Amino acid sequence: MLQAQRRILASLRNRTFFNLAELNAATAEEAKKLNGRPMTGIKKSCYDLYLEIDKPALRPLPKERYRITAWKKATVHIDYHVDVEKTYYSAPCTLIGQTVDISYTSSFVEIYHRGKRVASHMGVNKPGAFITTGSRCLMIIRGSSNGRPRGSRSDLIRECSWRRSRSTGSIRSTATGAAWV
Repeated sequence: MLQAQRRILASLRNRTFFNLAELNAATAEEAKKLNGRPMTGIKKSCYDLYLEIDKPALRPLPKERYRITAWKKATVHIDYHVDVEKTYYSAPCTLIGQTVDISYTSSFVEIYHRGKRVASHMGVNKPGAFITTGSRCLMIIRGSSNGRPRGSRSDLIRECSWRRSRSTGSIRSTATGAAWV
C-alpha cells in the first residue's frame, strides 16, 4: 500500500488540480496503470492475477445484511424480567434468579438458557419500559398489591407452573400435589 501511494503521488506531484473530481480521475488513472504493471518475479500484473484467481472465486453478496449482535449475561429478576440497555424484557418465570444469555440488536432481543432460546422480543429503545410477551406470570404479579410477587422464589415458580399448566386442561402430579396440565 505504501509503495502504491508513493508511486501515485510521485506521478501527480507536478500537476495542478482545480477540483476534487479532477484529482480523483487522475488518481484512478494512475492506479489503473500501477495495477496493469507486471510484477518482476511472476511477470503478471495484479489485475491479471485478480482475473485469474480472485474473480472466479467471488460469490454474490448475501440477500440479508449482516447484523452485529451484542451478547450479555444477566440474572432474571424477581419480576421475571431482564435488563437490556435499561429496557426490561420478560423471561419465563421458572428462570427467576437464574443466569441467562441475551443476544440483542436494535431490532430483536433473544434470551437463552443453557443454549436453548426461551424468549424472543422485538427490540424497543425505551429506557425504563417493560416489554412482556404473552401472560408470563402476569396474573401473579397483578394479584399482589405492590406489583411484586408474593412469597418466595419457589412459591412463585410453583404458582406460575400451576397457572400455566391449568390452561391446557389435563392433570399431572407435581411436588406439591396434583395440578392441571
